[in-house]
Amino acid sequence: SVQQWTEQEISNTLFAWAILAATTGGDIASMRTLAQRLFQEANRRGAQSFQSCVDGPRHLGKLYGAHLEALHRGLPGGGLADKALLQVTKKVTAEHQQDISKQQSQNTNTVAAALQGHYEVQAAMVHGYHTLLVSHPSCPRGIAIVVTQRYRDYLSHPAGQIYGKTALRLKHKERGCDGLVLCDESELKGSPREQQRDMLMQRIDKQLFFGNREACQQKVLE
Repeated sequence: SVQQWTEQEISNTLFAWAILAATTGGDIASMRTLAQRLFQEANRRGAQSFQSCVDGPRHLGKLYGAHLEALHRGLPGGGLADKALLQVTKKVTAEHQQDISKQQSQNTNTVAAALQGHYEVQAAMVHGYHTLLVSHPSCPRGIAIVVTQRYRDYLSHPAGQIYGKTALRLKHKERGCDGLVLCDESELKGSPREQQRDMLMQRIDKQLFFGNREACQQKVLE
């Protein structure tokens, strides 16, 4: 019975379901049913239970990530139905994102400076995540530029593979924008401004090309 599960087990399992569903597009019926039951149990226990468990903020953040995926998937019950629990998870996530935003401020300034005069760049909130958006007439919601960091976003083995938690965050950002461009911090550091600009613009142009092509294909299908 899920009533015997610890808070850590509940949040870890829901987070694993969210990552699997978001990154593979798969939503196995048995896992979907389990996720629904675990959300019901989380709602029954409420905010205090998760706040007082070991490493509470981390598990609250996982619950919020899973909640966003539940909403996207149309999971019966809609994820976190307990208002107090949802509010706490959003607050914890916002604080964590604020910390990441501060750590990334130098990278953000570098990207903005490199694109100055070519694209309008602004900071925005997308599904609770601090995001750098590039404006373009064909992309009303903007194109998100995400600067990844090796120590935080990638596994050491297998090399180059993104952490599940990062993949879920990127998927949520992508759904709230009209495109997503990735560049690693190492590609910005020590590179001349012109090289930074060319690299970013090539990736933005590629995103615009594929985005516009998909839009045209959709119109043909309609």
